[in-house]
Amino acid sequence: MNLRRSAFLVAAMAFLLVFAAAAEEISATLEIDYEGDGVVDMTTDKTMTEGSTAYDLLEAAADVEVVMMDWGALVVGIDGVTANWVVEGTWWAFDVNGEQANVAVDAYVLADGDVVTMSIAGAEEGTITVVLEVDYEGDGVIDMAEHAEMMEGSTALDLLNETTEVVTEDMEWGTLVVGIDGVISNYDEEGTWWMFTVDGEPAEVTVEKFVLEQGQTVTMSMGGSEEAEAHETETTAD
Repeated sequence: MNLRRSAFLVAAMAFLLVFAAAAEEISATLEIDYEGDGVVDMTTDKTMTEGSTAYDLLEAAADVEVVMMDWGALVVGIDGVTANWVVEGTWWAFDVNGEQANVAVDAYVLADGDVVTMSIAGAEEGTITVVLEVDYEGDGVIDMAEHAEMMEGSTALDLLNETTEVVTEDMEWGTLVVGIDGVISNYDEEGTWWMFTVDGEPAEVTVEKFVLEQGQTVTMSMGGSEEAEAHETETTAD
């Protein structure tokens, strides 16, 4: 009987420990700047389950509207304040602890004490707003997406310099991107290269020659041997 009782108590304690670990909670703060003037209009502290995302925090504290993109959830509205990226060049900027996040709200897993700030942002006169997406592994999954405000007349290379650690080589035909954030291509030995597309279409010029326009999305993806072979064939044919 004692053995059975001891076994029961051990099992019960194990269950309680597992349950307590599973139910561990963290605290996070949400700040919202509805007017984009640098003044926080709303602040709320929430207790969240460990593993919650910034999107979970938004849903718990505000009336949020999102559109699902290839790279994750794009916040388009909070509490009735809606961004208009295409027409007005406005978007909801997503910062964590004072730094711009480089993943979507549904991909950012909260840490205890995080302060998430959502601010309506837009282009000032003489500037444009664009997006840079980076697929480091060439698997079709966007690993990093970042909004940027650039001066009119800026190039795709200016955008890369502004938002990433980019390594380039000067070729006879223009600037070749060989590395982004430490991910280096090797065309000669591995048949890999950095593909450059704009709004889903291959760019017809190199990054330093492509002048950005309002609302464009620049995507840099690591291409493999198949893409490299197709590119080489196309280039030779031209």
